[in-house]
Amino acid sequence: MAKIRKAKVYLIGAGPGDPLLISQKALLILQQADVVLYDSLCNENLLFHCPPHCKKISVGKKRGSHSTTQQEIHTFILNHSKKGQTIIRLKGGTPSIFGRLGEELLFLYENNIDYEIIPGISSGTSAAELFGIPITHRDTAHSVAFLTGSLKTGQSITTQQIPKADTLIIFMGIQHFKELIQKIINSNYFSHNTPISVISHASTAAQKIHLSTLETILIEQKNLPLDHPSIIIIGKSIHNAKKWINQHSLPLQGKRIHLLRRYEQSKELYEQLTLAGAEIILNPSITLQKKLKNLKKITPTYLNKITLIIFTSPNAVRFFFNALQNNGYDARVLAHIKIVSIGNATTSELKKHSISPDAEASTPTSEGLVTLLKNTIKNEYILLPTAEKTRNILKEKLSNICLKFTQISLYKTSEIPINTQKIHSNDWIFFTSSQIVKNTAKRIQKGRQINALCLGPITEKTAKQYFKKSVLLQKTSNHENLVSTIIKTIRSE
Repeated sequence: MAKIRKAKVYLIGAGPGDPLLISQKALLILQQADVVLYDSLCNENLLFHCPPHCKKISVGKKRGSHSTTQQEIHTFILNHSKKGQTIIRLKGGTPSIFGRLGEELLFLYENNIDYEIIPGISSGTSAAELFGIPITHRDTAHSVAFLTGSLKTGQSITTQQIPKADTLIIFMGIQHFKELIQKIINSNYFSHNTPISVISHASTAAQKIHLSTLETILIEQKNLPLDHPSIIIIGKSIHNAKKWINQHSLPLQGKRIHLLRRYEQSKELYEQLTLAGAEIILNPSITLQKKLKNLKKITPTYLNKITLIIFTSPNAVRFFFNALQNNGYDARVLAHIKIVSIGNATTSELKKHSISPDAEASTPTSEGLVTLLKNTIKNEYILLPTAEKTRNILKEKLSNICLKFTQISLYKTSEIPINTQKIHSNDWIFFTSSQIVKNTAKRIQKGRQINALCLGPITEKTAKQYFKKSVLLQKTSNHENLVSTIIKTIRSE
């Protein structure tokens, strides 16, 4: 009987909201997870790093309205640890600052469960830094204190002790905002003119800041959109922040863009758009399923007569070479075959398998491939690996020129109901096909003003039927040009 491996719990800080603000070690651990228990303020894009078998469980922890009690979380951990699983407790910010680390460590200790803590970036310190607020300063701030405005049931905010420090960072303080500020004023440690900043949704597209003083903030609060989550910062080091607060901004700052492809397909675009300042929502609309019967055909015998393979997508490349490997072979069986790629993304995927294509279409479309090949393929025996029910324009055009033509479907696509709760008015959605436009449009709540970024004229034509603003993006040869085009498009709107 196989020995059950020892369970281990990782308490991981997910950072303030931007999914790139997480440690490399945390990402490595997520890739090995069997179970992830994640809080509401964790960016769900991080869950795409988990393996396919991983069980992902939202345990809430937002604005005092917990979808899961702390005792239930402990029960989850205990039950999965008995199975010898790798368990991730993914927490917003860093676990040790108002993240109930002490409670969970005590539980793990009492139940003899192995654990490791992976620190994260504190949402309190990062909120300040993102707006250029130093929480310490050689002249004005030699000490920092953290304070929570969220108390246990039955406790009154009037019992909350205000620490004496040059900079005060308050977490979860919106619910009792007026009482907290009044209590801080009454403490007489800060003056009425002490600067205060209220920062909400730090590191996301919705982030904003309000600067004031303790004397005036209570007057202004009636007209302030005091959103959750927010960080309140009080101290003299804020004084100069308004001088440079809006001086530097990223080109897509404040924009939300939805990518509807699978994470593996979207990764490069996702990272580059995030670095440009956008908040990217990974919201896959399709899943891929293997066609095992056809995949088993990818053998030297099947490929013996083939002289040219045309790859029209990175997915086709992945499924083809995975099939080759699973059938016990490698790229050497392609030595007699010429390889043609539809474009840069497909070529990049081929190079991961140590294949440099003999030719690449100048425009990454089926029409571009026809233009490339129409004068050179008369004596070729062509293999076209595709998805099931793919567009047949390439087969139709090339079959008229070359009779030796085989199309094989290696996988099929299935629709996934997208999470429409993530889509807000004025968001941008990146569409790559008409079918995805239709699948998305029928699920979006009426009244939401959606901006469509369309790759190709056919996709744009379909999007115009459903959305008021549909922008055509010309297909480009690489992601860098595509990102540049998206930035220019969004900024001009």
